[in-house]
Amino acid sequence: METILRETQDSLDQLEKKIFHISPEMLKEFYDFRLNFMKNFDESNDAIDIAQLCVFSRLIFHDLTVKEELFAIIPMKERTTGENIYNSFKTFLLSFELLPLMKKLVSITTDGAPAMIGNQNGFIAFCRKAN
Repeated sequence: METILRETQDSLDQLEKKIFHISPEMLKEFYDFRLNFMKNFDESNDAIDIAQLCVFSRLIFHDLTVKEELFAIIPMKERTTGENIYNSFKTFLLSFELLPLMKKLVSITTDGAPAMIGNQNGFIAFCRKAN
């Protein structure tokens, strides 16, 4: 059992390193980016029951090619309400100076959870209020 737990932790550490390795490449694309983009969001719990917000980006380039990649995994330190999800995502964007790109966000795909799609307090509602 101890070996399995150690291997699981090693895998999680490798995944985290890979995610942070991908992020700088994605950031460069966002900085150079001039067209609109879409985001896919999904919230899930990890092995120790901490909610994680997975953010995928779909970029559409001038030649109409499309690229989709994992953009971020954001740990949710609080309850997964629409406001908390929005604030965590906004903090992430601010930390990489990407908040101005929210104006180019044209589509959000979610799993349909109330915290994501609620009319008043869902993540999408907070995104609409911000724009």
